[in-house]
Amino acid sequence: MAGTTEPDDVDPCPLCAGRATTTVWRIGYDRIWQQLHMQWAVDVPESLRTPYDAVGDAVLIACRACGLQYFSPLLPAGGEFYELLSRFYVDDRWEFGEVAARLSGDDDVLDLGSGRGAFLMSIRETVRSVVGCDHNPAVLAGSAPFEMLPAPFVDAACSRPGAFSVATSFHVLEHVADARMILDAARLALRPGGRLFLSVPDRERTARAAFEVFDCPPHHVSRWSAAQFARLAAAHGWELVRVDHEPFVHRTGRRRFVPRPVLYAAGVVKHAARRTGVQPPRGMAVGVAPDRWPRGLAVLAELRLPGVSSAAGS
Repeated sequence: MAGTTEPDDVDPCPLCAGRATTTVWRIGYDRIWQQLHMQWAVDVPESLRTPYDAVGDAVLIACRACGLQYFSPLLPAGGEFYELLSRFYVDDRWEFGEVAARLSGDDDVLDLGSGRGAFLMSIRETVRSVVGCDHNPAVLAGSAPFEMLPAPFVDAACSRPGAFSVATSFHVLEHVADARMILDAARLALRPGGRLFLSVPDRERTARAAFEVFDCPPHHVSRWSAAQFARLAAAHGWELVRVDHEPFVHRTGRRRFVPRPVLYAAGVVKHAARRTGVQPPRGMAVGVAPDRWPRGLAVLAELRLPGVSSAAGS
């Protein structure tokens, strides 16, 4: 049941550190483990489940100061959990192309939370240099044809202060307990006037099931909308340049049945797709801003540091 949460009962907001919140929803961790097994054949080992099972329920709350929704207690997953899910992550996100089109041959790019490096692979021949950063040991031990730095992000940025004209972080904010870990790292790594591109799943997306297991902890610990980016920029001294929404595509399985919750869960399954107009799929929620829908999975923000960049593409 929705209601006001006392400040002492919750973790601070990952965006603004506020504690005045309203309860939105709750789900038991036992159901999360069950659905990870049933929908994705992922069995989370007991060693990873323990801190969550001790809590019992994942409680989604909304910050009354900035509007961010996040789960309390805030219990972000570690690299071992993400390795269990890594085979489901896609390498061709919509925002990769959007950002690539805004880069030039003079740009030096740092990707925070680069995973297997799909974005950097797609741009490494068209920019001056690329460097990745991730906390997954399996990723760091791979054979990427570019430099990979281990997290924490701030430590990685300290090793390359002011070395980059562009920083990117795709689908990372929803996984961390404090947005400053990304903003501070980008500020350290970027030159004056440098640009930061951030993308997250849009909680106002048109096709959204009532319960998507990948949009719950341990996988996601917060839920964002475009409105939070203006607050994020203002709170941390960045200029918000623009915000873009991924176009809506109705994806349907061909030749075999795929349950809708699986099909839409966090956008991690590639499927044969066809456009079916603006009507949302049956049983899916319409975005909360009907004058601006249909909206796809992601929302992308471009921020800029004060100052003048030396990169021609900025």
